[in-house]
Amino acid sequence: MDKLTRENAVEDKYWANNLDEAIEYLVKCRQEGKNIWIEFNGQRLYSNDATVDTIYMQMFGKTKQEFEQAHAAARDRVGKKLEELGKEIAEKKPEWIEKGKELIYPAKSKDWEKFIDIMSQSIDNVGEMDLALDIMGQLEDGKSFEEIKQYIQNSSSEISITMLENMALKFSKRGPDFFEFMRAEKGEDGQSQELDPNTKKLIQEIRKQNEDFEIEQAIKARGPEWMKRAESLVYPEKMAEWKRCIDTRANYGEELDMALGAMELLDQGASFEDVEKYIEDASTSLSGVKIAENLVLNFSKKGPDFFESIRPGEYQDLIATLRRENSDYEKKLSATQNQTSNGEQSQPGETEESELEALLQEKRRLTQELADIEQELKDVNEQDKRDKNIGIGE
Repeated sequence: MDKLTRENAVEDKYWANNLDEAIEYLVKCRQEGKNIWIEFNGQRLYSNDATVDTIYMQMFGKTKQEFEQAHAAARDRVGKKLEELGKEIAEKKPEWIEKGKELIYPAKSKDWEKFIDIMSQSIDNVGEMDLALDIMGQLEDGKSFEEIKQYIQNSSSEISITMLENMALKFSKRGPDFFEFMRAEKGEDGQSQELDPNTKKLIQEIRKQNEDFEIEQAIKARGPEWMKRAESLVYPEKMAEWKRCIDTRANYGEELDMALGAMELLDQGASFEDVEKYIEDASTSLSGVKIAENLVLNFSKKGPDFFESIRPGEYQDLIATLRRENSDYEKKLSATQNQTSNGEQSQPGETEESELEALLQEKRRLTQELADIEQELKDVNEQDKRDKNIGIGE
């Protein structure tokens, strides 16, 4: 009988599910005098000299005992590392929640906590969350999108860019714009390709939601101040409309501040030219100037005269209407002040009738006024957004 060697071994198509099964088969073949080889994980294993340790030495450079000892030690190290990471996640979770809440709208706090609960279930997210919060902080600080993109690319972290983009979109105040910037792919013509309709719709929904949150925060923070400042500058009959203006434009507080500042100057007797210069110097955009001037026109007691002086020929019908209404309001205000000074009190019925008449006049005025300026405010609002975003993503 020929000696069993590797040179005269023949291939056996036996398929082993694991190494120990392969070894058992090869040893059995050797004992039966079969000289074969099988392929396992890309290596040829022979039966002629097959033993547990010879196969393990061929595969791993260690005997089976040495391999199992090394494997157990590695498993212990991994287990210890997992335990340490688990503790780190438990310690970092409150920090992630609190740090995130400083960077998002309060209305999104519960969603943020749920998001952190999900992220905390995987140890792979430890480094990702730290970097993601760092990026959100840079967005909040106003860094350019290009700078942030370079920062991400230079980071040693293997963070999922998709996860980062989605997290910023959902939670960061500048998230929609950042998401669009990161997802914009340049075509052969150098133009940004369009996002798919569903993604564009989601971005617009979140952007609108963020605008509502901005207004809500601004009203809470500045609303009482804007109402208080207007009390001595705006006729009482117009205060309800002034509040509506705050409720819809509170996220553009600089326009409200400019208008109130101009109205205060007019109330103090400043010249129209000085008030016009004040608005132009205080504004950062042409649309901001127009909006502030329109607010002064509609709410200041001297608004019609001021606007007619700086914008002759514009809104003539509206100016005439406002001038008549202001004259009526001034007469009522003077009458009320005279009654107060004379110690007279109006009867309840007279007061209710006067208030009803004022409301009806206010309704008629608003119908005409809004038809003239609502579209303009919408147009300049869009222009203002474009002005503020000049340079972003370029």
